[in-house]
Amino acid sequence: MNGPAIRPYIEKLQVSSLLVQWLENPNNLTLLVTEISKILKDVVRKADDQMVTQFISTQSQKLLKEIKLNNAVASGLDIIMERGDQTRILSYLVTKLRDYVTENEPMVRERVKKKAIF
Repeated sequence: MNGPAIRPYIEKLQVSSLLVQWLENPNNLTLLVTEISKILKDVVRKADDQMVTQFISTQSQKLLKEIKLNNAVASGLDIIMERGDQTRILSYLVTKLRDYVTENEPMVRERVKKKAIF
């Protein structure tokens, strides 16, 4: 048989339905997931760090454009206020800020001197 003779048979194959039937077997699905994971790990391992960084940066920017960050933050703050958690959260943040300043006092003093107007 040659290419033109086989072509009608190939065109009649319903690859998607065959694939679905094959994936219905849990062992086949596990095998597919395992192999895809191996391929992705190999791609990441072989990828140039700069390329990966650029990809992540590009995807992050796209995601940030899609997400209305101000609406998400505002909704989160509304929920915090409704629950009455603002005092607890503010206390937590002030404690963490105090700890940071205490642990890094020399650096904080140096930066304050650099930024001071007087």
